[in-house]
Amino acid sequence: MGADLHPNNDPSFTNLPGSTSITNAAAAATSLVTITVTDTDSYDVDTLDVTMTTNARYAFDTTTKILTTASSLTDVGSTVDRLVFQVVDQCDNTASATFTVTITNDVSEYQETAFMNPPVIQNLPASESLSEDVTAETLIFTVTATDSANDVTCSLAAGVPTTLPFLVKQIPSSTDYGIYSKSNPGFDYEATNSYTFNIDCSDGYSSDSEDFTVYLLKNAAPVFVNLQNSTSISTTDPVGTTAFTVLVTDAEGDDLTFTMSCSPSCAGQIQINTDLTGHTTVGYDLEITVSDSKNTVGPRLLTITLADINDPVILTNLPSTVTITENVAVGTSVFDVSYSDSDASQTRTFAITTGRITTSALIDYETIAATSFDLSVTVADPVTSDAAALTAGTVIGTPSFGLTDPDNGDSKTLLLDCGAQTGYFYMHPTTWEI
Repeated sequence: MGADLHPNNDPSFTNLPGSTSITNAAAAATSLVTITVTDTDSYDVDTLDVTMTTNARYAFDTTTKILTTASSLTDVGSTVDRLVFQVVDQCDNTASATFTVTITNDVSEYQETAFMNPPVIQNLPASESLSEDVTAETLIFTVTATDSANDVTCSLAAGVPTTLPFLVKQIPSSTDYGIYSKSNPGFDYEATNSYTFNIDCSDGYSSDSEDFTVYLLKNAAPVFVNLQNSTSISTTDPVGTTAFTVLVTDAEGDDLTFTMSCSPSCAGQIQINTDLTGHTTVGYDLEITVSDSKNTVGPRLLTITLADINDPVILTNLPSTVTITENVAVGTSVFDVSYSDSDASQTRTFAITTGRITTSALIDYETIAATSFDLSVTVADPVTSDAAALTAGTVIGTPSFGLTDPDNGDSKTLLLDCGAQTGYFYMHPTTWEI
């Protein structure tokens, strides 16, 4: 195997040495030249690195190879700067060349005076506090900047992100500039609780820059004043009656939103919105929550009891069956209805008079249309009622007859003789009841 070795060649500049002229009125970042390089060894071309010996007046981008002014040259008189560049390939072969920049004086006496007397920010660095609740554009701080010869304008410094929730502008009806929070800044103390940014004040020739810091104040949670708690209401309270007033304080005076859940199930109100007359549930546990724009507090418990729930009236001796003997006197008591009700002060009403059932006409078994009656008895207090059945049947009564015997002490025997119908009846041998 054989190998032919060839020497590696040095890289070179294609547009250096070179030169240019500018005035000292040139702005910062003024482009002066793009440095170009090459290498006889084609495999080295893409690896060439170009650097510049540091000079504070100039900036060199090693990627784009563009030479620019680094800052304003207004404080520089007529002068000549010789900038040295070096190129190196991957074999560490190097080459150097010079680029000459001639600066001429183009600044008036007035401008020179301005350069000698730059603006000064008198009250920065500084800091202020601001509530995280702020949503409207708000003046936070007034910047005091002085200049002996020119008007001064202030702004956020170059490089401050445009997403910053602050701005600097002239205060209405004033020559001063203010630092403001933007409208709807979306502050969130938990995410970011402070901001530090740079303020720049310029007279058009030179400027002064200082830092300003904003510290966010965390929103205070609302505070329940009178929960946990309990109260009672009456079943006779009308719809719309306020059962309880929840008291809450909020340090910032934020708008508050209340929510409520209830056990047993209820409509979610602390104001009565339904008739409670027939309710039998003794009370309700309400869980109440309050929220402002940043915090939710709760739930807190409120127990509401019904103070005078009606005890239902109940029939205690029905349903039942009763027998009525024929020929009893009109008005004879047939059955006394019994009931229970713990509400002793209430008045009860019955569907059949006062609860005592009596006959209202003479009952004759042979002529009455029906010998059995199904009655429905109802008792009611002002709130509840109960109903049950009573069956009344008619039987033949003992015939009305008397028996005397002048011989005291004789035994007496009665016989029943109804002819062919005798077998349908029975007479008790001692009581003579048929």
